[in-house]
Amino acid sequence: NSKKEADLESALARLKDLEALLNSKDASLSTALGEKRSLEVEVRDLKAQLAK
Repeated sequence: NSKKEADLESALARLKDLEALLNSKDASLSTALGEKRSLEVEVRDLKAQLAK
């Protein structure tokens, strides 16, 4: 029974680590997407200036 409890504790700790990793990756993705949008706007503006 104590082995099952230890296995459960280990699995829960792994789950917590994976959730933290996922949150970190999600934040990185959000940052990258925001930067991409900013660059797209900048490119659009520069193209508009060139067209003048």
